[in-house]
Amino acid sequence: MNINKAYQKALRVIQTLINHKKQVFLIYPYSTAGRIIKAALNFDCGIQELCCVQNMEEESAFFAKEQTFTREKVTVLLALDNKLPEDECSNYRHDILSRYHFSQVVDVFSPSVYFDEGMFDDDSYYTHSRKMFMESCSREIYINNVQGSIAECGVYQGDSAVILNELFPDRELFLFDTFSGYDESDMTRQEYDSWGEYMMFCHKRFSVTPTIEALYQRMPWRDRVHIMKGHFPDTAVDNNEIANRKYALVNLDMNLYLPMKAGLEFFWPKLSPGGILLVDDIRHKGLPSARKAFDEFCKAKGVSYATITYDGMGMAAVSKNLYLNS
Repeated sequence: MNINKAYQKALRVIQTLINHKKQVFLIYPYSTAGRIIKAALNFDCGIQELCCVQNMEEESAFFAKEQTFTREKVTVLLALDNKLPEDECSNYRHDILSRYHFSQVVDVFSPSVYFDEGMFDDDSYYTHSRKMFMESCSREIYINNVQGSIAECGVYQGDSAVILNELFPDRELFLFDTFSGYDESDMTRQEYDSWGEYMMFCHKRFSVTPTIEALYQRMPWRDRVHIMKGHFPDTAVDNNEIANRKYALVNLDMNLYLPMKAGLEFFWPKLSPGGILLVDDIRHKGLPSARKAFDEFCKAKGVSYATITYDGMGMAAVSKNLYLNS
């Protein structure tokens, strides 16, 4: 960890939180990264924060501005060095989330839509813009207390699934994919005529996926993950546990018309009020079929959407009215 960059990062995060009227802070764990956060609080912000040692016993708090505090008003500054082993980071998150609501926890050294991105090198398939967009949606879910599970259709290598699992550690995550490329029943003649060889190229590319075991190992909260291998929507419709659930956020990343149409029709009625539906590759000129299904859906439902564009592709988000039940 670069100490100077980490200090500047922590300071920007704290100042943003103070601007949002957050005042009572708890640092966890109180390690090297925790001491950096404490220094930023004390020296630049003039705050004698509530700081707990790793056993998280509030009675043992020190540097407290006051001897008593309201637990619900505490903002937890999660101080995880980005070089810590993944399982150790996961244990820390489990520990803190067993005591505080997710909306109270700020992972100081993670990418965030509210804070800068200078601390992080992003060499994954998922760009920083997509991560921030998805994190922004997750914040809305928690701020509005939207209930329900999380789902993704079209998993491929699992890059977006890892992000969703990280953003929603307290939610069940259902992942749907054939893990063998496109299902032949979904590849229409019209799509083949318009895509040509590109469709077969995509089919071959998407058939190269990690094993189920390897995919589970990538997930930071793997005990929350349920991998549904097979043809969608059969893997959902034929499973009562899935079909009868409510969902808070669903990411649809399916290139073909029929799977996208099926995903929209299956999940929209099950989306909780305030829930968010994400559609990936919405601006991809080589993948017009999924966009066609999405446009038809939006027109039929009378809903609009917001998008981000990156590398000629894009992601759309449509939210179900928070104040209606349909």
